[in-house]
Amino acid sequence: MTAALRNYHERMQRVLDYIDQHLDDDLALDVLSGVAAFSKFHFHRQFTATFGLSVHRYIQLARMKRASYRLAYRDEERVTDIAMDAGYDAPDAFARAFRQRFGQSPFVVSEVSRLGAVACRFRASRQCKEQAHAEGFYR
Repeated sequence: MTAALRNYHERMQRVLDYIDQHLDDDLALDVLSGVAAFSKFHFHRQFTATFGLSVHRYIQLARMKRASYRLAYRDEERVTDIAMDAGYDAPDAFARAFRQRFGQSPFVVSEVSRLGAVACRFRASRQCKEQAHAEGFYR
């Protein structure tokens, strides 16, 4: 890998780390391009070329991943609150996007996880947490 390519890779990794750490913030293109030390136009082109999707789409998917974790493993949270935190203005818009991405409604995931949580409490809770981490559901 050339030095220039390694530099681009490091810059993009900084942006991904920044996005993961600031999912609740307004992740404007100006801010993210500043993290990468690129102009916003060059950054947007490079991000899309590197990852195959736009910055906006990546942020949507990252927030949706976090929402899916919250639905599955935090039974005290309401679906409406999770939808709003994921950046959706209405629960029905979140439900459509969630269903399109995961093939089932967020309400079903939430209810199934609540039933699973009851069963999980009878098993060693450490085992359930380890399984969640192994499946990539962490945060």
